[in-house]
Amino acid sequence: MRRKKIRLPLAVTMLVFFLSFSAFSFASDKCEKGMKMLEDQLVSRNVRGHIIGATGEPMIGVNVVEAGTTNGVVSDIDGNYMIILTTNNPILNISYIGFKTQTINVGNRSVIN
Repeated sequence: MRRKKIRLPLAVTMLVFFLSFSAFSFASDKCEKGMKMLEDQLVSRNVRGHIIGATGEPMIGVNVVEAGTTNGVVSDIDGNYMIILTTNNPILNISYIGFKTQTINVGNRSVIN
């Protein structure tokens, strides 16, 4: 009985070849530094507060956005907000239609009214 030669398509051969290597074997120092910078930015701490108008009534729908990110929230019906910060030195931009935007450096505070 004769043995039949099995021929694999080139695509299958290449796939087997590439899958035999670890994906992380190609990582460079530049990639590792980038990951470290990303980890440093992911701080994840909460800031909350209460927003009121000049007459003392709560302001509904005020935008509170962490500067330099797309991370933001809107104040609720009682003027309260809570945002999870994602950067090391957070700055909040607080804006509302018809009002001047306020920029507040958070520092170590966890409550900003």
